[in-house]
Amino acid sequence: MSKKASIRYYVKWDDWAETIPLSLYRTLHEGHDFPVDEQVWNKTDRVWIRTTRVTESMFEGGDVEEVKPEFAKKHFPEAFAI
Repeated sequence: MSKKASIRYYVKWDDWAETIPLSLYRTLHEGHDFPVDEQVWNKTDRVWIRTTRVTESMFEGGDVEEVKPEFAKKHFPEAFAI
C-alpha cells in the first residue's frame, strides 16, 4: 500500500504588518506528520529551494505559521505557476 503524499504551506509575516506574508514555505509529507522535504520560495529566481526553517521554527517557537493552500496561492501565485 502506498502512502499518500501531501504538501503543507507556511508563511513568515512582516514584522510591521502582521497581515502581510513575507516568505512562503512548504513541507512535503508522505503519509506521516514529519516532513520528508522543506522548501522556501525564492521570489527573485522563481524557484523552490531546500530549507530547514519550518522544522527549526516548530522546535524553537519560531516565526512561521501554517496557512491554507488557498491563502498561499493568493499571496504567492507565481509559486503555483511552476
